[in-house]
Amino acid sequence: MEVTVSTDKLVVEYKDIPQWYFLRWYMGLLSGGKYQIQETYGKLYCYQLHIERNNGAYLHLFYRNPNEKGSSLYTLRIETRPEYYEQFTDELEDIRSKASDVYFVNCDIAYDVLAPLDNVFVGSKDIRREMNLYMGTRYFGEAHQRKQDGYCRVYDKQLGLWERHRIRLAGELTRIEIVYKPESRIPLTDIANHPPTQNRQYFASIVEDWTVLPAKQAERVRNWQVGENTYTRYIREKIKQLLADSSIDFDQLASEQWEAMLAKPCAAILGRETVLRDSTGMKWGSYPEVT
Repeated sequence: MEVTVSTDKLVVEYKDIPQWYFLRWYMGLLSGGKYQIQETYGKLYCYQLHIERNNGAYLHLFYRNPNEKGSSLYTLRIETRPEYYEQFTDELEDIRSKASDVYFVNCDIAYDVLAPLDNVFVGSKDIRREMNLYMGTRYFGEAHQRKQDGYCRVYDKQLGLWERHRIRLAGELTRIEIVYKPESRIPLTDIANHPPTQNRQYFASIVEDWTVLPAKQAERVRNWQVGENTYTRYIREKIKQLLADSSIDFDQLASEQWEAMLAKPCAAILGRETVLRDSTGMKWGSYPEVT
């Protein structure tokens, strides 16, 4: 069964941006008339902004966390879809020129499975991470944990595309979306050496034919799939063994596509002259090769 992988909601931080420079840059955006700019509200930052182009490309900006004290230099956090960074290359270059460094914070790793939701099994390897079911979507983690490493949701992507955008796909499509957030910030120039490792968090498998499973085991798989959390570790391991032949290797999929997923947004964020290299020293996603 084919599984494709992509990134979503890429978050980066520009370090040590002077407040006077940020305000001048922000006023320049306001006066240009090219964007719709709205202030959003939250408790963690003095400036929270939503900047959007007419075509829907956007940036969410977060600047000056009150916990950063003792200087006039603050962190600018930016969040958007990876492909949107390319549409703000000039604006981001102005900010990058003043930053001491740019760091990767987190992103969502999306695994798209060409199978119906009922045939895609995902189980947490941490027995404490319970699954909640809401309007057909399976959530591993509470709402307030949305940006934490390992937060996961599994849903019918085909149905979501139709309901939100009136896009109809020819076949079934299920999305497994897992947050990748390293314990510490990683310089974006070094992100090639830090692909996600999500097999340690979840076991997933595609059940193409339920009739080949013993009836009792099939019932257990279905029950665990929709939130049954009373099974012992022994039973859970038995289920994993039963589904092992059709399991999804998150680590391999993400590692194989890591360069392709991040080369373009990294080039837009870091600047045209930046060349990333992996642990072998090989060039990885330089801007001139990105179109």
